[in-house]
Amino acid sequence: MKSKFLSFMEEENLKNYAWLLPEANTERFMQKRLNKTLIVFVFMLLLLCVVAFINGITLNGAIGYILLTFLISYLIYKWDYLMLKDSFKRKKRDVYRSFPLWVSTLEILIMTNNITNTFKKSIATCPLAFKKDLEEFVKEIEFDPENKEHYRNFLRRYEIAEVNEIIMDMYAFNSLEKSEIVYEFKHLNERLNKISAKIRQERQSTDLFFIAALNSIPLMTVSIYVLMISMLLQG
Repeated sequence: MKSKFLSFMEEENLKNYAWLLPEANTERFMQKRLNKTLIVFVFMLLLLCVVAFINGITLNGAIGYILLTFLISYLIYKWDYLMLKDSFKRKKRDVYRSFPLWVSTLEILIMTNNITNTFKKSIATCPLAFKKDLEEFVKEIEFDPENKEHYRNFLRRYEIAEVNEIIMDMYAFNSLEKSEIVYEFKHLNERLNKISAKIRQERQSTDLFFIAALNSIPLMTVSIYVLMISMLLQG
């Protein structure tokens, strides 16, 4: 019964982030959230009872307080999920930004190695953002290099279509000659350049946003100061 209730309360895409949780245990994560929410909810209701008993409270005041209690409890319930989602977004961003440089190292290594050894030797210089993913991937393809599913699953959990497509293209390298691989890498580089350009554009947009936000602080400060002065003069 408990498991069904927890499943009902789960966000639809929580399972996409389950790998970020200890032992990928969503049920324990949900139980922790519900317990925390219940504690806050009960505490706020007890506080209402104490205030009502000591000072009394109007019906409208009680209703408003109860609505506020539900709102705060909901925010408490959502908080851990939002933090988990934010962690996923940051990891996804880091993987996306470091992926083009890593693929560039593969282009050098593959000149003197087969595709499996190329991935294996790239572990030493692999970005930390997905180094563990690469280590697991190499173990799988060393045991079963022709299995397409290993390539399909590599970095798939970050949900980056461009990255997944390039990884699947690399699977075809297993059956290509060196000269053909060099030719294919030319096309990969064109796609990697588009990714790099997109990353630069995103960074520029972020920088512009923060600059605009910083520039608005003095104006907001002056506006608040003027408002306070006007309120004092009216008083």
